[in-house]
Amino acid sequence: MVPFIAQGHLNQLIHLSRLISAYNLPVHFVCAPSHTRQAKLRVHGWDPLSISNIHFHEFPIPAFPNHPPTPNATLRFPNHFMPTFNAIMHLREPFLKLLSDLSTKMKRVVIVHDYLMSSIVQDFVSVPNAEAYIVTCFKLVLLLLLFGSIGRKHKR
Repeated sequence: MVPFIAQGHLNQLIHLSRLISAYNLPVHFVCAPSHTRQAKLRVHGWDPLSISNIHFHEFPIPAFPNHPPTPNATLRFPNHFMPTFNAIMHLREPFLKLLSDLSTKMKRVVIVHDYLMSSIVQDFVSVPNAEAYIVTCFKLVLLLLLFGSIGRKHKR
């Protein structure tokens, strides 16, 4: 599992980890230490440390500023996330090393990753017994807003 480091993304993939581990499959959860700690503390109804086949791999990333969004920006790109994306690029190399190690011990390695982490897991193609699947972690509210706006006339 390779979640994006925002809380809503972490929560969904840690719960998916629990479901997969219930089938007696090992799950390796890759994240930065502070974000893994947040995910473990905010899980409700079960203790992620009590499940023996969920393994947490914490790889450090540099500190980064947490800028607020610019609501009236002329460019609609969320520039306030750029420091986050730059920091998480430091996960790419340790992830590949872990993947290479796991691939020698297992017949098949399946990577489930947040779509925002595609640049981190992209090297999986160099590992013959690895395959990757993308999870899109949208909130229901976002989907309702998106679908609610379809068919409406927008002011320009």
